[in-house]
Amino acid sequence: MLKTVKVTLKSVKRGMRAAEIADMLEEKVACIQTILKIKEEHPDYTEEQIAMKMIRHSGCLMSWNGADSVDERVCS
Repeated sequence: MLKTVKVTLKSVKRGMRAAEIADMLEEKVACIQTILKIKEEHPDYTEEQIAMKMIRHSGCLMSWNGADSVDERVCS
């Protein structure tokens, strides 16, 4: 998860779009967009904090039981 967040944020800085990053990482576009949304809403978050938020709240990039958020339903 952390590696995906790191690569996503570096790729955005290089000018790549979410769809390009998702294709490169073989992930769903919705998951990459969620990473970018978290960073936009919380610019002070570290990469580790973003990864933890993804794990706790969205279920993106990992299998978690009990979909309880919109992001998790989108990303599952």
